[in-house]
Amino acid sequence: MGFFKEISGTIKVGDTTSDVIKLNEVNNPVGITTGSGLSASALTFLVSNDNVTFTSLYDKASTEVALFSGSVARSWALDIPNFYPWLFMKIREGTSTSAISQKTVDVDYFISTRNIKY
Repeated sequence: MGFFKEISGTIKVGDTTSDVIKLNEVNNPVGITTGSGLSASALTFLVSNDNVTFTSLYDKASTEVALFSGSVARSWALDIPNFYPWLFMKIREGTSTSAISQKTVDVDYFISTRNIKY
């Protein structure tokens, strides 16, 4: 499968998104794990190629890319082609129409990446 790298960070209490996560064509996100205590029932993504203007991530069927979560720790496999075109990403609690602030505890996340060429 190639080079493996983990990216980690935290969604802090009071925030709706993670800090900026730098992606590139060498390390494509293939999985994500979150700790327990998420406030939202869904995680969605904001993406950018200039690290200035972030927009909600939609798949080729015009459906917002979402992972359905809960307050327990979870792991998800990611659909690589959705993330491949982007250089920067943020994880958002909630959706494009209803972002949710993290309420009680900071929640850690871990993104697994691999060197996958398209």
